[in-house]
Amino acid sequence: MKNKIAYIPGQFDECEKKALEEFEKMAKRLPKIFHSFTGTASGSRVDVMSENITGGCASVELKLRHKNVDKYGDCFIEPEKYAALKRIWEEKGYFPIYINFIGDYKNVYAFYIPEIERYELHPNVKIKHQNGEYTWEDRYGLNWEDAHHFILQDDDTYEEIKPKNVKHINIKANKYNG
Repeated sequence: MKNKIAYIPGQFDECEKKALEEFEKMAKRLPKIFHSFTGTASGSRVDVMSENITGGCASVELKLRHKNVDKYGDCFIEPEKYAALKRIWEEKGYFPIYINFIGDYKNVYAFYIPEIERYELHPNVKIKHQNGEYTWEDRYGLNWEDAHHFILQDDDTYEEIKPKNVKHINIKANKYNG
């Protein structure tokens, strides 16, 4: 794997481009977790494939969120993306992570999907798209308290606040054979 995510004009929208840039910054500050990484093809169900220092692989979905993320009290994920992360875990053994960069991106919430034991279906949520149009779509709601919360400190390092209500797992993920 390489440690660079190539932005290809026309293949990613501006939010995806910014999410990839923020991930690169985060990965450089957390090299034990994100030792090497590469972006995935446009249209993939995950944004990044990453290896940790032991060679275990993670499939990572990225999301940028504005400061008003608590409208529904949960962190939304599209049911299809949640299912894709779970499927990659079950079929290939790549550890699934859903990363959310919040507001000014100094607060990062990483959901380690195998640790999540509960989520709530929110049917018919009003979703505003970049073109200004709205659609009504289903979303799963993950509890913010179930995420690993990383806070960017003044010394340019992350402090991790581990969730209290999840069963932490210690599973070796498979190596990437991409």
